[in-house]
Amino acid sequence: MADALKTDVHDAFQQLYDALDDAYWAATTIETKDRIRGVAEAILDAITELNRKEFDERSAKFQELGQTMSKVNAKLSQLKDDIDNLIHNIKTAATVASYIDRAIELAVKYFKI
Repeated sequence: MADALKTDVHDAFQQLYDALDDAYWAATTIETKDRIRGVAEAILDAITELNRKEFDERSAKFQELGQTMSKVNAKLSQLKDDIDNLIHNIKTAATVASYIDRAIELAVKYFKI
């Protein structure tokens, strides 16, 4: 169960990272591009950590990554709130918003945050 959920979390964040790449190119201002890239980099760091480690749910490393994911989720929630104003391509904005929802949902479940 935990391994399958870890895979789901990884896949959800990878899909979100890919969608943010599309959003980056659809963004019209450099400020928006910078904001999207910043969130995407945080997601990539989390994906890298998920790839690197085998976690015991009681370990300090797991707890540390959970805290990082909590911070990433907060950034994602704010980005989702603003996405329609940042990305004028409706399809791209909707895709990013749906991937944000899925990534947050799975991260909360996996890391119990």
